Amino acid sequence: MNGPTSDEYSYKSLKNLCGVSIAHYNVRSLLPKHDDISTIMKESDIDILCLTETHLHDGILSEEIHIPNYACHRFDRTAQSNRSKGGGIVVYHKSARTLHHINLNQHCPPNVELVWFKMSLPRAHDTFICCVYHTPTGNIDNVINIVSQQLEDTGFCQRDDLIILGDINIDLMTENASKKKITDFMRQNNLTQLINSATRVTTQSATLIDH
Repeated sequence: MNGPTSDEYSYKSLKNLCGVSIAHYNVRSLLPKHDDISTIMKESDIDILCLTETHLHDGILSEEIHIPNYACHRFDRTAQSNRSKGGGIVVYHKSARTLHHINLNQHCPPNVELVWFKMSLPRAHDTFICCVYHTPTGNIDNVINIVSQQLEDTGFCQRDDLIILGDINIDLMTENASKKKITDFMRQNNLTQLINSATRVTTQSATLIDH
């Protein structure tokens, strides 16, 4: 799980208790980087990749972003969603893996994008996966409230595994009220922050805003 670092295509992934590797990348326009993403997927053998800020629209065919041996779920910004251009989420997963999309998008305001999946594996608890994109100008209270409500709507129970990843645009390396709200939410839901180093680095700053 992560976003861009000083190396534009570097990434980190996590393996849950069932050995499934999951990664996040804040791609900031998928189409021109599709070949690089495809190469990373092949070389790293990632099971599930969540991309935020894909900047796709209905003029871009799904065939143009296809990766062999992976299924693709795309969630573009549309006029019907009351969102401006940009944004968007894509989730790739190995064709051999079964992910069930949980459609809860009707509850999201314009500055928050959420996608939920449930993964079921033999002899294991269900794993719920939530990919989040929160705009820099959005209200973090909206994110927390929506994720909390949708978590109940998914049918999640305490014995299940939960993975939340994406770009929330809240710097967890800076002590402020927004960070406290995020850390309180994680504590209340028995979540652990796995990315603890900067995910966006420039010559002037280093921030941890992708998770």
